[in-house]
Amino acid sequence: MEIVLRSWIVQLCIVVFLWIVLTMFKNRFKNIWPRRLKKLDVLCIFLIIAIHFTSIELIGISLFPYLVFVMSVVGLIMIFASAYRSGDIVYSIFWTRFIRILDLVTLFTYFIVLIMTIFKAILL
Repeated sequence: MEIVLRSWIVQLCIVVFLWIVLTMFKNRFKNIWPRRLKKLDVLCIFLIIAIHFTSIELIGISLFPYLVFVMSVVGLIMIFASAYRSGDIVYSIFWTRFIRILDLVTLFTYFIVLIMTIFKAILL
């Protein structure tokens, strides 16, 4: 499984396949699909795994610990800002915003790593 995930082409095909499957599943089972759950929330798990393997192949180290550190700092800033602004922390709002920011950071990081990998493959 690890050898298959090291290829960026296979990763991209898996991402597109998962997006199509999640879209079909969400459209087919609208009654049981949680209203606030987005497809990118589910796909984010695979994107984090893909970032790990692709960054190891690209630069020799995993970007996963750095992603965890950045999201920890973002979470702390969000908590302090929420507590300062309203005097209270509403956990449902915090987790929803945190997951959406995690989705965006993960997607942005994956595309940057993917573009760098493609350029490396073209130039070498």
